Amino acid sequence: MTKFNFFISVLILLFFKSNLLGQNLVTNPSFENYGTLECGILANATQFSNYIDDWKYATGGTSDAFNNYVENSCYTSTFSTHYASEGTQLPRTGEIMGGIYLYNNTFTGCGNPTCFDGYREYLQVKLLEPLEIGKTYAVEFWASLGDSMIFASNNLGMYFSDTIISEFAIDGIVNKGSLPFTPQVNETTIITETNEWVSISGCFIAESAAEYIIIGNFYDNDETESIVVIPFDETLPTIDFKRHSYYYIDDVSVELIPINPTITDEDGILTTELALTYQWYLDDEIIDGANEQTYTYVEDGFYKVIVSDSSGCTFQSEVYIVGDIDVHGIGENMISEFSIHPNPTQDEFTVDLLLGTLQEVNLVISNLTGKEIANYNLGAGKQMSTTINLEGIPSGIYLVSLVIDGEQSQIKRLVKT
Repeated sequence: MTKFNFFISVLILLFFKSNLLGQNLVTNPSFENYGTLECGILANATQFSNYIDDWKYATGGTSDAFNNYVENSCYTSTFSTHYASEGTQLPRTGEIMGGIYLYNNTFTGCGNPTCFDGYREYLQVKLLEPLEIGKTYAVEFWASLGDSMIFASNNLGMYFSDTIISEFAIDGIVNKGSLPFTPQVNETTIITETNEWVSISGCFIAESAAEYIIIGNFYDNDETESIVVIPFDETLPTIDFKRHSYYYIDDVSVELIPINPTITDEDGILTTELALTYQWYLDDEIIDGANEQTYTYVEDGFYKVIVSDSSGCTFQSEVYIVGDIDVHGIGENMISEFSIHPNPTQDEFTVDLLLGTLQEVNLVISNLTGKEIANYNLGAGKQMSTTINLEGIPSGIYLVSLVIDGEQSQIKRLVKT
């Protein structure tokens, strides 16, 4: 392939990625939906939740929201003259923006031992729908440094959680320190911009059906880089309000990138689409040296490929099954017939089963990463025909397997439309 053709292919991939982004999954992404407008410094989680719809605290750190509706004398004004104000900034869009302390270089001002490694604040919201495991998502939100703050810092990130985070206390003490999670997207560059807004963006492959996002700094002070941007006087009465880095947050988005590489098989050679890098897997284990667009297999199993493009985004294929998979070698004399129909299906399917001997059978539906979605006990028998209702299971490709006497046997692919 010529360099020109490779260049055109990459351009086409980037074009489709930028134009096929899905719905923004973030609820109230620009903080514009609000309840009771606040004027003073926010003191607790209830006050914040009554102020900004859907968004929550994750710890005892008291995150903020600033708006264009209240008087400038209010702490929550975007052009606040309040003594504790972190600065002045207009929302990137609309009339309201969030705000969090990202870094604190001193124990002073926190008030309890959880801040020993730095006071932290977080913004948390539930997504409109859970992430799809194995799919690639594009993340973006915007930040601007409060221009009254002494410090600027890095490690502004977003973490995706399966459950709501409510770590408000540690051993009975209100938790105002950092959360012990590794963010899927994290900005390692120190953000010093105070006039304009800076995009924090990235993409990742979902490893769980996460339902919540949390924005903040998930690292302690030793792991966070900071610089002084405003000289300070320790004798100032407001010094405890300024010895931080503080960032305004706006326009948060999480969108599915509906591009996943496919795998084709021709004469024992697996092939995927053109990309920048490749890594092939067999049974969820990396195949050493399998870093090309094609891979010649020598054994049966579950194959997948993860590719990346020039923007650093990675994309994971669905599992491609090579051969007839018999996980634990349960012989043909035990299973004479195992079929599922119709396939593809929308609402339900029928499983027909003929066994060599009377056996207790379970049918397990898993996603392509192996996570169990549903488990049905089919009872004991030699010949069975059972209809399985798929209500509540999202559209997608699934693995249907038999469990006989506690051992997993043959696996089939099921497509739910």
